[in-house]
Amino acid sequence: MASLIPDLSIESKGIYSEENKENPSVRREQKKVQAVARNIDLNIEPIASKAGAARSLKAEPQNEAAAAIKGKKWDIFFQIFEKSPGLPLTVQERGLALVELIKRGRFTLIPALIAGGRVSEQDLGKAIVECVNLGQIEMVEHLLSKLGKGRLQQAFVDQGVNFAAYLGHLDSIKLLLASGELSETARGQAVLKAIKVRKPEIIRLLLSSGFIDEVYREKALKEAKKIDHKEIIEILDKI
Repeated sequence: MASLIPDLSIESKGIYSEENKENPSVRREQKKVQAVARNIDLNIEPIASKAGAARSLKAEPQNEAAAAIKGKKWDIFFQIFEKSPGLPLTVQERGLALVELIKRGRFTLIPALIAGGRVSEQDLGKAIVECVNLGQIEMVEHLLSKLGKGRLQQAFVDQGVNFAAYLGHLDSIKLLLASGELSETARGQAVLKAIKVRKPEIIRLLLSSGFIDEVYREKALKEAKKIDHKEIIEILDKI
């Protein structure tokens, strides 16, 4: 079987030169060179096509996930994310997805989502408040740890503490107070909520970490006397 590798000794003389034009050996070498060139061209095209297809397949779940988030088709997004938890998402997409995961109780997917990249402090705050509202103390703690050296914005501390006071969740309040500043107004509102659920330990914690103004103190005393809760009345009398 004839070799397809061109004879370089002939090629070095210039196989397309005028003097070699009619040489039968040279003509055979020309055909070999052309055949090799055609074979290379044929091989390059499928390789390029396969590489493009691989990139397309890789990008497809990412594009579908982004489209699902944009269209608020969360069930579709969850299905995609469960199959490909390492999908690259933008900070905004990750934040939106985080809040929705919490609202829908898909807590097992949250660690993978957060591990994939940064979440804005704003979205973390929303997620934390949502977890407090759902009584998910462990998730509150987990999300607060993602703030790093940052502090939880006061608006989220205010919302979270009031939700926790209404639910009677002392531990959530402790975590929130350790992570940010509670406004005086929100403290007064939380005291009133704690009175309604008869939680003197929450009232004691709230008053030990800050003040409430006279208006809220009077309202609180009135509520405590209404339910005739002596321990709460004693706490409020000491303010």
